[in-house]
Amino acid sequence: MDRINDKEGKMKVFLCDNEIQGHHKLYFSALLELKYTRLKYVKLDLISIKKNFFKYFLSRKKLIKEFLENDVEDNNTITHFLTLDFIYPYIFLKKNLNIVGTLHHTPKNLIKKILLKVFSKKIKLIVVHSEILKENLKKMGIENVKVVNCSSFYDYSKINTRNKSRIKNKIDDKKIILSCLGGTRKDKGLNILLESLKYINKDIKEKLLINIVGKEEEFKIEYIKKELKNISHRIILKEVSDDEFMENVIITDLMIMPYLKSFGGVSGPMTEAIVNKIPCIAPKELEIGKIIVENNIGEIFTCEDPIDLARVIEKTISKISKYYNTNYYKELTKENFLKKYDEIYKSFYEKEE
Repeated sequence: MDRINDKEGKMKVFLCDNEIQGHHKLYFSALLELKYTRLKYVKLDLISIKKNFFKYFLSRKKLIKEFLENDVEDNNTITHFLTLDFIYPYIFLKKNLNIVGTLHHTPKNLIKKILLKVFSKKIKLIVVHSEILKENLKKMGIENVKVVNCSSFYDYSKINTRNKSRIKNKIDDKKIILSCLGGTRKDKGLNILLESLKYINKDIKEKLLINIVGKEEEFKIEYIKKELKNISHRIILKEVSDDEFMENVIITDLMIMPYLKSFGGVSGPMTEAIVNKIPCIAPKELEIGKIIVENNIGEIFTCEDPIDLARVIEKTISKISKYYNTNYYKELTKENFLKKYDEIYKSFYEKEE
């Protein structure tokens, strides 16, 4: 044990990422609170496989080389790929390095599943953010997996209460706010939510305010405004500050994740809703839908089915105070997040002993 403690004193963990904005920044900033961690940022644009097959792999080779530079032969060093999703397609990696990789989404594509399985044998451990994702990887034959629940990295004590935030934003307190937060990418299914509103009972619809906040991507503001012309709405299509994001969470009555089947992994807006005990709606076919069912934090609908989503929105509103009879939300704290990662990093030396 003394030898382990000595090694821990010399331990260095390099947190490797090629993004330093948004959720990436929140993630590594939390891990930097562990005294032995250091950030290794490599600015590199990763080529899409659709644009150029060979450059796709070469860009990942270059990224890995930059991340591992000067670290490979040092037994006291752990390399942590914070976004393994970008890296695992490059399978030509030296085996049994002191590498941890955090995987945020499980692949749907058969070829990517094979590449991930091959890559998993080259590193010590894959970290995922839910038990369901772990089970998915085990079904693929990947056993070196541990779960660290993705926590909320925000400090809600810094902002106004729900009521004060609504007053500040001139929102009628009688309105039921349905929020869909995050960029308007196609795989996040905003069009499914907008279509579903056509099937909601008129009396319920009059009570709603649809809150769309996030970076403008595939779905443009003109389309969104057109679809919401007959219902109360609030649209902010830009990258918002941390305080603005928290404010949009705190005013919410019901968080909607209308994601498509192509979406895999956990959801940042859903995590924030959970820690604030806000009911959630997500597709039953996705991992996030299974989390909702297991922990009684909302309702599920049939993926990509706007009529069923409308039905579930009405159902959830009718029993909106009946959720959260478990303590799952308490598991998503930054303290638990850091404790789990600290245990993982230090377990490398316990295995050596």
